[in-house]
Amino acid sequence: MRRMPNLIWFLLPLLAACTTRADRQPLEPRDRLPAALPESSVKTLPVRELRLDNGMQILMVERHDSQILRLRFLFKRGASDAAPGVASFAAALMSRYNANGSWPPDAGSTYWVGQDSLGIDTLAITRWWYGEHPLQPALFELSRFFAAPKLDAWNIERERRLRAVVPMNTLDDGLLTTHLEHEALYPSAHPYHFTARGDADAANAINAASLQSFFGLHVQPSQLVVIAVGDFDGDELSQELESTFGRWHGSAVERKPMPELPLPAGPALYLLDQPGSDEARITVSARGPAATSPDQPALFLLSTIVRRAIAEQLDLDLREDSRHTSAFGSPAYWRGPGPLEFRASVPRERAADSLRLIEHELARLRAAPLSRDELATAARAAQRHLAMGADTADAIVGALSELAAHDRPMNDYDRIIAAIGQTSADDLQKLARVYCAPEKLRWFVVSDATVLAPSLSGLGLGPIQIQAVGHPRT
Repeated sequence: MRRMPNLIWFLLPLLAACTTRADRQPLEPRDRLPAALPESSVKTLPVRELRLDNGMQILMVERHDSQILRLRFLFKRGASDAAPGVASFAAALMSRYNANGSWPPDAGSTYWVGQDSLGIDTLAITRWWYGEHPLQPALFELSRFFAAPKLDAWNIERERRLRAVVPMNTLDDGLLTTHLEHEALYPSAHPYHFTARGDADAANAINAASLQSFFGLHVQPSQLVVIAVGDFDGDELSQELESTFGRWHGSAVERKPMPELPLPAGPALYLLDQPGSDEARITVSARGPAATSPDQPALFLLSTIVRRAIAEQLDLDLREDSRHTSAFGSPAYWRGPGPLEFRASVPRERAADSLRLIEHELARLRAAPLSRDELATAARAAQRHLAMGADTADAIVGALSELAAHDRPMNDYDRIIAAIGQTSADDLQKLARVYCAPEKLRWFVVSDATVLAPSLSGLGLGPIQIQAVGHPRT
């Protein structure tokens, strides 16, 4: 085993792309600078990093205050490396294998790159253990599956039929919005495209041969990162991982460049009909940059400004209503132009005013540079957010996954924090014009279409496409 530096001390933030009411901090007034960041709020964590001779990377954080061990097996390949649907298809089969394999009966598992997380360029399975369950049998079975996957014909056919139809009554409004978002932002030839109507041709093209090919070309030890967080002994775990995965050898093919394709033609405003709803759930989307783009530090600052400014205004407008939430997130796992989103939930009667306010705020950012005070306040808030350490095991796993997904250095958040402080008002205005231009925005509203459509039609956002929630498209 080739050992990299055993102990790397780095700043590990909890990047919350989608902030909720529960974890959203009160906003400071935009004309008042926050206090200096206290030393106690900056937390560093010991991360032990190893690399096996076959290229597999291991990241470990021991936390003996927890009785749970979390193991994430993350492959740095995904949606953009295969034909449409193949990566998520492979992840779904991988999850079913784990569920029926030799894992401990009271261990849990999750996976992503399914229909509920489209376009992510990683495949990952997370397992967690409680107590003294032996790891060796489970690790052996998983390593054997990765090296020579046995793909069950019944499961393949079942998954294919599901994907060929994707009936609308199986999708909640959030998932339907995500599907429509990928249909509106990416043309059919783009690897991130997905249609809410289902794609029979793409589903039928997936078979055992195409899945075996994907595993053989991309699911290789050089692309695997094992992230371990919790109560374990690092020496023992590294030895178990080496004894099970160390004999697996193989190289992944070179990744193809991402295609540069224009936005598809179509409506800019989608109204998802949910009869009887008394609230409106708003999503505003545009194509953001790749996770490794040099624009990311300044874009993180821009997203902070948008979130704070709009949330502050909506809170003022809706301060008597507790249902309001908002967030503005940028992509973390996409190697291509992932979706950049703002979300808000408001009372239905204020939906048109809220869309008008969001449009006004984005126009303000495009039209003129920010004042010195507003820029300084937002920069300090963004740096403070990034400097907050990850307090939970799940947060640590997530932050390490973001770094590992695109081979970012372990101290990359230090660089981002420094770059935010060097971002000028002119830089932000240029970014707003590039990523938030009116013709690049797509608007999605979930509410009662019969009541809301007349007020939305006067906003000047173009024709409205009405889509039923829970019923087939007509």
